[in-house]
Amino acid sequence: MEARRLKELGKELNVLYMEDEEIIREQMSDILRNLFKSVTSAPNGDEGLKLFKSGSYDLVVTDIQMPIKNGLEAAKEIKQISPNTPIVVTTAYSDAKLFLTSIEIGIDRYILKPISLPNLFGSLQAVSE
Repeated sequence: MEARRLKELGKELNVLYMEDEEIIREQMSDILRNLFKSVTSAPNGDEGLKLFKSGSYDLVVTDIQMPIKNGLEAAKEIKQISPNTPIVVTTAYSDAKLFLTSIEIGIDRYILKPISLPNLFGSLQAVSE
């Protein structure tokens, strides 16, 4: 089962999660905390980037559309700082331009909302390996 394998892979990984919608941020943080060593969340890309610069994260999960600094802007800066840090993007928009920008930045996985747990677990397992 993917969740069991992911939990084994994630037991030593620290995750940064960026999402502006509070309810989604809390729910996803709870799910991620069951899979990873630690999860730190931020309500926008600006705060997330500050956390990334001051912390130690093995994996980043971010929404795209957020206030102040969107997820792709934050991801681009994170990739400049740490090119090998896997980044998983979540978005409610199936916009081709956003998808192409994600590829250019080097996003590792792109998940459309509403997020299905099997899709999430599969993506997280792939980037954790």
